[in-house]
Amino acid sequence: MSDWTYEMLRYAFSWNDESSEKALKYVVNGRSPAESMSEFQMLDILLLTVLTEKDEVERTSALVFLEEHGKSLIFDEQRLHKVYFVLENILGSPVDGQGMTYSLKSQVLVTYTALLIQFNTFETDVARFEGFVDLLYSIAKHTNKSADRILRAYACECLHELESWHPGLLFPLLGEDWQVPPIWAQGMTATSTISSVGANTLGRLVNDELLHIQESYARLFFTTIQHFTEQLVQEALRHQPEERQELDFTPLATPGSSRPGTPPGLTPRNGGGIPASPEAAWVAPPARSEAVFRFHIPRNCHGGPEFAFDLAAEQTPPRLPRKLVRTMTRSIGLVLDAMPTSSSWTKIFIAERLSLFVRVLALPQRVVFHHFSPLLHASRPSLLHAFMVVNALFAKEVDRSVAEAVVQRLFALVQDAAMEPCFRLLSVSWLTALSAAQSFDLLWARVQELCPRWHDPLELKEMKLQALLYCFKISKVLPKNLLIVLESLSEFKHCQRPVGAHAVVFRFLLRVLIDFPSEMDRLEVPQALCDMLRSHLFLLPSVLALKQRVNSQAVQYKLLHSLGHFVSRLEPPSRIQRYFGLLVILSETQWLDPSYVLTALHRLVFCPSCLTWEAGMRVLITCRRIILSHPQAVIYQPMLRLLQHLATYQSDVDLRDRALLYMRCFNHAVVFRFVFVFHVFPILGHFIG
Repeated sequence: MSDWTYEMLRYAFSWNDESSEKALKYVVNGRSPAESMSEFQMLDILLLTVLTEKDEVERTSALVFLEEHGKSLIFDEQRLHKVYFVLENILGSPVDGQGMTYSLKSQVLVTYTALLIQFNTFETDVARFEGFVDLLYSIAKHTNKSADRILRAYACECLHELESWHPGLLFPLLGEDWQVPPIWAQGMTATSTISSVGANTLGRLVNDELLHIQESYARLFFTTIQHFTEQLVQEALRHQPEERQELDFTPLATPGSSRPGTPPGLTPRNGGGIPASPEAAWVAPPARSEAVFRFHIPRNCHGGPEFAFDLAAEQTPPRLPRKLVRTMTRSIGLVLDAMPTSSSWTKIFIAERLSLFVRVLALPQRVVFHHFSPLLHASRPSLLHAFMVVNALFAKEVDRSVAEAVVQRLFALVQDAAMEPCFRLLSVSWLTALSAAQSFDLLWARVQELCPRWHDPLELKEMKLQALLYCFKISKVLPKNLLIVLESLSEFKHCQRPVGAHAVVFRFLLRVLIDFPSEMDRLEVPQALCDMLRSHLFLLPSVLALKQRVNSQAVQYKLLHSLGHFVSRLEPPSRIQRYFGLLVILSETQWLDPSYVLTALHRLVFCPSCLTWEAGMRVLITCRRIILSHPQAVIYQPMLRLLQHLATYQSDVDLRDRALLYMRCFNHAVVFRFVFVFHVFPILGHFIG
């Protein structure tokens, strides 16, 4: 057995220790060492496990593995049909509570759905695809049965997945109330079916279901009507004849050539004539058939995953038939009424997709807020997020009292130390987003509460600092003592590596330099950086990184000017030798005045007790950098004095000789020859310096 095959098998059957031991016993150890196992054999073992194994956990694990690695195990249509046959065999078996349970069948539905999508059965095997959708619908339509509630919930989720991959697939399940006359959407094709879905529409199922799985029905129904509205609005925007206004009060009927329960389509799938004129297709609806409903893919369904569509802010929504608008409004109300028993993620799912309905149906704010306003005081972030999404939809219509209540609630969450840090982080993010969409003055009035506190988590401190900079940038008012907010991050002074509080502080300073370059002197940012270096030399790489990250040359000049002034006045002079890295950077900057570096070197050299051999060699290296980077006329006198002092009074013979050599080269060699010696002959340059 290859290592890859063994790992796949072990992953398939090792959800827990017991199933792992069974896998080793029945699958791995049961085969001879000389016998190899190919992917073909492994698929057979998986199917045999699904059919005959008594342990439900092991069977479910095999189904999950088949779902995730179907492309690697199934190579041809024959083996794919074999897998379908096994799955259909399980779905057709009666539930006995021991070898066959509803939870196992539910996983079979999920695996079957995944394989249909992976192998594009929508195009390659239409009959099987339609039959499976029909099976899912037949399971889901039997509402309020407690025994199979898990199976029905999974059937709804599978239908939802198929509708998401093929928008328009479930339009026939909406019912006859969703019919649209062709004159309202020219270019969209009317379809027809042999039988009608009857009374068991998706909306009826949502209304009838009383168990907790109602949210699965509601989410499926909401996604289907969302796709319906998106397609109808797009087609209505493309074709807006003036004669629609004449039909504004005309009762709707069902076109004779249209499938009941199906809205206008995009393009025909299997042929079918389009009437020469809309009036020719506009006939009375046929009598409801008593035949059993059989699902068929509507012609307006297209393959591929769903894509987001929404009206632009300046775009006027089209006028739709009044009867259809009433149907849509009732449907949205039905979905919103089911929200109290739905999970938090279902609430977010609905809230994020309400925008189009709010625009098209002109839903009033009070109606939508009636369902979401209780979430403002929820104790879970996901519930509050759903409210914030809806609040953003009506940013320009929210009352002042509501906006104040929202801001008050968010500030209370930010300051509540008992809350989870992630909830407090989200609250700060919501505050900044809310101020961008609504009145900024509510946030600005309490901006001091955004200052980080010493007991806040580090991530929250950084988020608060970002919110402060956002507020100051919008208000264009910057306090002079802004850097005082860093006192709550004083632990950065003891963090050697640029992580944690160290990184947070310098990211904040970098944002200050980028967003407020003209205010850096008033904020005393250079002085603050020099004070950091005075007592914590290990911060030097981070300070120099600020200079590299800032794009403004004026800011770079001010930073280096302040650092040069700082290092040239250090007391006592013996401390200067700790800052040779900074001196080299300053000496190599051609547009910076070299007097700062020369002053620092003079103070160090003329303090004999401080100048060791190592310090003297670093002084010479710095001198060489200055000579290579600056004009000779600018540095001649101070450099000559420095080298002459080293060559005359230095006790170490090595330092005297090197200083004398530098002085002779500096006095008698032409500058470009001096540069040539150090750069073209690196060995000689290394020997000299």
